[in-house]
Amino acid sequence: MEIPVAAPKALLADKGYDGDRFRDSLPIRGILPIIPSRSNRKVPEHPDYRRYLDRNHVGCMFGKPKQQRRIATRYDKTALSFESFLNLAAARLSLKSFVNAAEPQNTRDFGGLSSPMRTLTDREMERVAGIEPA
Repeated sequence: MEIPVAAPKALLADKGYDGDRFRDSLPIRGILPIIPSRSNRKVPEHPDYRRYLDRNHVGCMFGKPKQQRRIATRYDKTALSFESFLNLAAARLSLKSFVNAAEPQNTRDFGGLSSPMRTLTDREMERVAGIEPA
């Protein structure tokens, strides 16, 4: 079963994509280009800078998982194990929004971890997921 993908309404890109051919091809496909102009453009284009600020949120979203060394260097040999660890990392990042940031009163053992707020190492995440260490 394929996941339906909606057609994009706008493209947030940096100055590297500021080319006439690229810019002209987007409106033909119904995509609004939100790309700032390069400094050497003769007739500068002025994008919607409020929408362009959302580009930072997208960059941070992709940067968060890359803070984990195993994802950034791609240690896994197969695509399946890499995707599985990526899912674990995404789950770990999303759990932070559900857990209270304060340390619990009693620091009982949480499945071999001293605290639920401590950052898990790669080995601990493999153990929790039941993945054999490489």
